[in-house]
Amino acid sequence: MLNYNEIEDGDKIAVDTIKVKDKENFNFLSYITFIICYLLVLFASIAVGLFIFNMLKMHLNKVKMNIGTFKAIGMGNNESRNIYFKIIFIFIIGSIGVGILSAFGVGFLANYILTNSMTLDKDLSFFTLNHFNTYITILVILLSTIAISWITINKILSKSPGDLIYNR
Repeated sequence: MLNYNEIEDGDKIAVDTIKVKDKENFNFLSYITFIICYLLVLFASIAVGLFIFNMLKMHLNKVKMNIGTFKAIGMGNNESRNIYFKIIFIFIIGSIGVGILSAFGVGFLANYILTNSMTLDKDLSFFTLNHFNTYITILVILLSTIAISWITINKILSKSPGDLIYNR
């Protein structure tokens, strides 16, 4: 169905209303995809946080007698917390680095295959890693895992040496 809209000069432009409706549906689906993307980031942050929480809790419960012995000899609370926090931080940064490099490699390959197999603009890019959403995602995952790690480490290592050694 074509509608004719007049411009200032009196000329008429043919507007296809079906294309306008398709554009509105495209914007609607684009917004839904955007919301789902951020919900997936939230889910990933929660999943990574729970994994680190359970891993730390299990490890610290296994070695808390040793940590209690070290604390009884004279190692301070801050020293033991900082050691475990540095280890976790190195693992988090390493895993994010490996993930970004993997995403870059797979995205570059997918972009290369798609641009060479389609007869579209050669300047069109299907994959962009350097985007604001990427930085937001990395920041959310990094901050949530650091917060969960810090809380877990403080909760277990703030106990006295006797509590750690004798499971009180």
